[in-house]
Amino acid sequence: MTNTEELKPCPFCGTAPKTSYRDVHLSWARPDGDLVREYKIECPECGCYMQDFNTDRLTERWNGLTRLDQCPICHDYVRAYGSSCEDEGIFRGYYIRCDKCGLTTRTFDSRLKARDFWNRRVRP
Repeated sequence: MTNTEELKPCPFCGTAPKTSYRDVHLSWARPDGDLVREYKIECPECGCYMQDFNTDRLTERWNGLTRLDQCPICHDYVRAYGSSCEDEGIFRGYYIRCDKCGLTTRTFDSRLKARDFWNRRVRP
């Protein structure tokens, strides 16, 4: 598993994460039920976690997490969304939206750009 020094702190509470793994049977994927190793990165403080069978991908995903600032209008939590046009089969990009009051950013070509735009708002 990844060295915990390579991992960023928890994006929700700032605590250093812990890593673990477990061997699981993949009978649904392989008829012989081979054991495969599933890796986990978890925050010991708030309990958020991610799991994957690939350590490099898991590390990249964990380190890519960044907290989104709360909505400046209603102070609720916001989420990132992907936008696509099903009729045309075209993926249009990512945006941030507050489900409570509806405040929404424009669409960006990456989730990181949408997040950075949301978080760089001018503060009073």
